[in-house]
Formats: sequence, C-alpha cells, structure tokens
Amino acid sequence: MEQVLIFLMMLAGATNAFFTPAETICNATLSRSLCSATLGESVYIQVMANTSSHMLFFKKLLPSGPIKVFSLKKEKVTIQEAFRNRSEFFVSNSTFKITSVETTDSGLYTLEVFDRNGVHVKTFNVTLDVQESNSSIMNTSWLALLILISVIVVVVVVMVLTVSWWCCCHKRKKKSKNNRGIITGSVK
Repeated sequence: MEQVLIFLMMLAGATNAFFTPAETICNATLSRSLCSATLGESVYIQVMANTSSHMLFFKKLLPSGPIKVFSLKKEKVTIQEAFRNRSEFFVSNSTFKITSVETTDSGLYTLEVFDRNGVHVKTFNVTLDVQESNSSIMNTSWLALLILISVIVVVVVVMVLTVSWWCCCHKRKKKSKNNRGIITGSVK
C-alpha cells in the first residue's frame, strides 16, 4: 500500500509539472524594453540591476494620465491599491511581479529612478503586451493530460493483474499443500 501512495505522489508531481502556470521574465533595464506575456500567466519585470540607495517610482501611462503602480523609498515598497492583490516587488533582485496578467495590464510603464538626495538619475520605459492564449499551447496541455491518464490506466491495470496473479498462485500453493496432506494421510 505504501508503494501505491508513493506512486500517486510522484504522479501528482508529474501532473503539476505539466500544468504549472506559465511565467514570463522580462529585462527592463534598458532605456526602452518590450515585454510580451500570455493572458493569465505571471510576469516578472526586472527593472534595475541594483536598487540599493535609490528611490523608484513605477507608473503606468494611460491616455488620461499616469497612474502609480509602486514606489520604493528607503527600502520600503508601497504598492498602490489597484495593483496590490496581484503584484509584488522584490527588493533583493529589483523585480516587479504581476500575477495572472490581464489584457488591461498591457501598456507603457515608466520607472523613474532617483538617488538618495532626490536627484533624478534615469528613466526606464517598458511596454507590456498581454496576448490571448495560443490554442496550440492548450492542445499540448490536453495531449499531456491524455497521455498522463493513459499511463495511470495502464499502471492500474498492471497492478490489478499482478495482485490477481499473486492471489491465484497463493491459492494454488495452499490447495497443493492441502492435497498433499490428504494423500499422505490416506496412505497410512
């Protein structure tokens, strides 16, 4: 029984490998960068190599004007309410993460960098392009699921046949021992 549980846990891990949410990693450390992500996945945007002793202001530019996304002052990150539930900023590697990107996340983002004295150092721009899922990716996932289910069925059938064979052999040995005892007993 323990082997079956171990096998099921391994199978669960294999399933997780096939169906983990996709992630996109973008390098926005250039003056202008393009980042393409698929709808529903997570996107990691590295905004600088090192943010220590800098103040950062990350904004999304809209036709109606810029809206704040997050700021970093004295190693303290403040994420605006509209982005708080689906995003975080990692100070350790200067990366901004948006979980489950939506088409409304598409657009131009600006990062303004200031030194500790408040002097403007540089401005970075990154365009995030969120696209609908590709149907071939979905077909690949369904194919992987079909293969996984087929493997499970084959393993279960092999296990049932093995247990049945073992039971049959065990019964025959027991019957054979009983028959020998009867024959031996009747000779006396």
